[in-house]
Amino acid sequence: MSLIPAVTFDVIDTEWSTELLLDFEYEKQREISSEILDQMRDLGYESHNSLLNLGTVFVLSCFYLAKVGLFILLSIIKAFSMGLLKFNFLYRWQTQLFFGDILSIVFEAYFEFVISGYLSYKGHVEGASGETIGKIVSYTFLIVCLVLIPLLLIKILRMPLSVYQTEAFKNRWEVIHEDIRTDSKFASSYFTIFVARRVIFIVISFFLVESPGMQRLVIFYMNLAVLLYTGSKPLVGRLLNRYEIANEIVVCSVSWHLCFFSDWVDSEEAKVNYGWSLVVIIVVHMIFQLGTVIYYSFNLIKNILKK
Repeated sequence: MSLIPAVTFDVIDTEWSTELLLDFEYEKQREISSEILDQMRDLGYESHNSLLNLGTVFVLSCFYLAKVGLFILLSIIKAFSMGLLKFNFLYRWQTQLFFGDILSIVFEAYFEFVISGYLSYKGHVEGASGETIGKIVSYTFLIVCLVLIPLLLIKILRMPLSVYQTEAFKNRWEVIHEDIRTDSKFASSYFTIFVARRVIFIVISFFLVESPGMQRLVIFYMNLAVLLYTGSKPLVGRLLNRYEIANEIVVCSVSWHLCFFSDWVDSEEAKVNYGWSLVVIIVVHMIFQLGTVIYYSFNLIKNILKK
């Protein structure tokens, strides 16, 4: 198993999932695969078919749909049982399914859904069942990620702060506001900024390919803006805010290294030295994060044992 599928949680190979159930036009896909940017290939996007690109994410989405179908079936059975069947867990399922689980999937795999959808839009292949279903899946996730999710976030931002404190709001929108301060609209816009940042990144990846200098400038200013936002401490608790600020500082530092690996630096030896500085920054950050987790975990265990 290669590194990219592992770190993107694509642990179920398509040979053992979608390819067992659906047919694909592999030859036609290979013919047009040359249109895919090298950067996207490096990230594991080697096809224009969204089902093949999504892999494990698509399987998880199918499990969600299966749970929705089971929820509807059990709700119908409960309605016709005349009170004989309680199915008390259905209320908890309703809260999770609408819309906790789907929001978790979309936020965690936002890049994958939008990139796969765009690649499918640019290079659709007619024919096999997998190609048709892949097209439907692509358009569905593009609409969800680029239209419905932004509208939903805007709708929530327009709600009064008093609504954020209600139990009904917390139960339904827990995924969006979990560990996020709800005492100000600025702090509560965390996921709105989260989505906007990813949309901007995808836009510059595909539409500013011929302007690498502009790509770098947009990335620098975008990361700096997010760093300033995290400085306002939008999360609940000192530890989470420290994590977030440290992450954004590292993101900014890593993005600045993009200049060092470009034609702006002529010396290959200098590029190697800058590469080592990048490695040091990442390793130090990993040690800091792991050390903090171990420290707080040790204290938590110690407090539990004392009780």
